[in-house]
Amino acid sequence: MKTVSLAALVDCCKNINISRQALDKRFCKEAVSFLKKLLTILFDKCLIREKSCLKYLKEFSQVLIIDSSLWQLHEKLKDVFPGFGGASSKAGCKLQLVYNLLINQIHSITVTEGTKNDSVYSEELLDMIKQKALLLFDLGYFSIRFFQKIHEKGAYFISRLKGDVKIFNSKTREQIDILKFLKKLKQADTNKFEINILLGVNQGVSIPCRLIGMKAPKSVADKRRMQYKKRNRRVKTVKQITLQLYDWTLMITNTPHNLLPTWIVYICYELRWQIEIIFKQFKSILQIHKINSGSEHRVKCEIYGKLIAAVIITKIHGKLNVWFWNKEKKEISLEKFFKTIQTRAFMFMTLLQENFKKAIKFLEDEVLRCLRNCVKLIQRSRRTSLENLQLSSKERFRSIKPCQIPSLS
Repeated sequence: MKTVSLAALVDCCKNINISRQALDKRFCKEAVSFLKKLLTILFDKCLIREKSCLKYLKEFSQVLIIDSSLWQLHEKLKDVFPGFGGASSKAGCKLQLVYNLLINQIHSITVTEGTKNDSVYSEELLDMIKQKALLLFDLGYFSIRFFQKIHEKGAYFISRLKGDVKIFNSKTREQIDILKFLKKLKQADTNKFEINILLGVNQGVSIPCRLIGMKAPKSVADKRRMQYKKRNRRVKTVKQITLQLYDWTLMITNTPHNLLPTWIVYICYELRWQIEIIFKQFKSILQIHKINSGSEHRVKCEIYGKLIAAVIITKIHGKLNVWFWNKEKKEISLEKFFKTIQTRAFMFMTLLQENFKKAIKFLEDEVLRCLRNCVKLIQRSRRTSLENLQLSSKERFRSIKPCQIPSLS
């Protein structure tokens, strides 16, 4: 779905006599409100409750993956969608997306200005978190206050550990020098570990967590350091502790060991890439990041219109994917499914203007006809994260066991 001109949009309107100028006037405040309401109805009314049968996730009420995507807009919109400026545009739009892995559905979408911090948005997530939910997110959402509120709701989280965050011994409540601790492990030739810690003691809270670590390959560690230095190239002094910690992959979670075994924590965190696949379709197929207009209402209409299309497609895909997985332990490729819909979008839109029932019947027939071509091929050398969860492939993590904190004296 490419960015189209007003003339092209007018040409698509069958049996409607409308000029480009008249169509342009339809992009108004009321149209934006209508599309936002329609998007809300899609989430509130079109509920899907059937869950994927995933052995190690069946005890959770939700498995929510949270991430954001940012793109630039026309600089005329800098007051509506402020961006970071500099080498980039002064106008930017950010999409906050919450994906429920258990039902393969987008749980929530929020459109914000480009400058809104992810950690600020995390406060808005609390109302949608149920008891026994599991949340997966990157370091952008890292917040002791957020973790504490998740813990108080009886929910769980998995996150990477931020380099400058203080951690404490769960028994003595004394601060742990993480670099000294990792140095002791290196001397003992240990490359995997799990210890019980406390977070937030220095901030007046006490969140019991498991700290799980695995030594990263040298190539991965070097790549992390290079990316960190590139992101902070304008900073005079980089944090040495962060550079040293890149030798390890450090995860924290408040899930008990009997609910989520150590090796599953890593595989669960890998599931976070599911949301990146969704963002890729938003941009490559729906072209949500390629809106060249400087008109506020037209831009908002295009964004919400494309999001409505995205939610409908992902809801259809999610329902079919859950059914396929539970029945045959196979997955439907979201990328192939989006492309299948894309190639039939114009015919569907044409039929939709003529006869609603005929259009829906066409879409149902085409989806079912092409469904088998969208199924992911089984590759034993490259299993998906869901397959790893199901097959209990523990080889990488077999030697990880809870250990005592070594003396640092």
